[in-house]
Amino acid sequence: MLIAKNLTKKYGDKTIIQNFDLELQSGQAIGFLGPNGAGKTTIMRMLNRIIHPDSGTVTLDGHRLTDKDLIKIGYMPEEKGLYPQMRVIDQLIYFARIRGLSNKEAHRVSWHWLNKFEMGQYSKHKHSSLSKGNAQKIQFIVTVLHNPEILILDEPLSGLDPINADLINNSLKELQKEGKTILFSSHRMEQVEAICDRIILINQGHKIADGTLAELQKPYWESSLILELEKPYNPEDFRLANCELKPLNKFAVQVNLSQSQSVNQVISYCISRRIELKGFHKSLPTIKEIFIKLTEADNQTQPIPKIH
Repeated sequence: MLIAKNLTKKYGDKTIIQNFDLELQSGQAIGFLGPNGAGKTTIMRMLNRIIHPDSGTVTLDGHRLTDKDLIKIGYMPEEKGLYPQMRVIDQLIYFARIRGLSNKEAHRVSWHWLNKFEMGQYSKHKHSSLSKGNAQKIQFIVTVLHNPEILILDEPLSGLDPINADLINNSLKELQKEGKTILFSSHRMEQVEAICDRIILINQGHKIADGTLAELQKPYWESSLILELEKPYNPEDFRLANCELKPLNKFAVQVNLSQSQSVNQVISYCISRRIELKGFHKSLPTIKEIFIKLTEADNQTQPIPKIH
């Protein structure tokens, strides 16, 4: 288990990270979200000992993280650091060897991942000749080929088309099933929703939310309702006080509730007005919508919904 407590990092007079806590449990896939400049990369680098916090600690399995522990971590930086003039296969074998694999095992693992990602035909190409997407796949392979226990991935889907993004995502799911711990940042929030057990939102160097998608959605459960209508929507039928109505199509309307309204009151209103319903369900926000709401609230120093 990797645990960070009270991490703080300053550059000059500017505090980049402030009292940040993080706990990565075995087998979890955790999405790490925040606007540009929120501090995600700085935190990831502190978890790898690339930079050191001004205060706070990082521990692995109960002891302070040391350089010797880094063999257990696979780190994929957003700024790529491979050798542009080295051939792909030579590069993979080189990184596998310096991470402790035998020559035979380094060759086996390198070819395993090249074939898995359908990159065998590029094995003798220089890294600089690869497309952005293929270079990204090689960077991912370098990160995982020594079979680390923990993966820390900074924008691993950057530059990938949907097919190759799915290839990376499927590999992450397989690695998670093997018990690997995964922390990754991404601007593709739909991918974070699909993969992650847990989501952490940060803004201005501090955590503003931490939980499962359901836990992050919970404060909004009573805020929006979608009504499915038997007859075409007629705004004259809906004169609900303190509610915002948003027609979705001819036979559906979204009702955004105020604090003074409840779902039961809306349904009772429909019954009293003889509005025939096919059905109704709560409209839960996506992680992108939650991200925007919480970030805007935090930027305005307004109270944000409590996440349990």
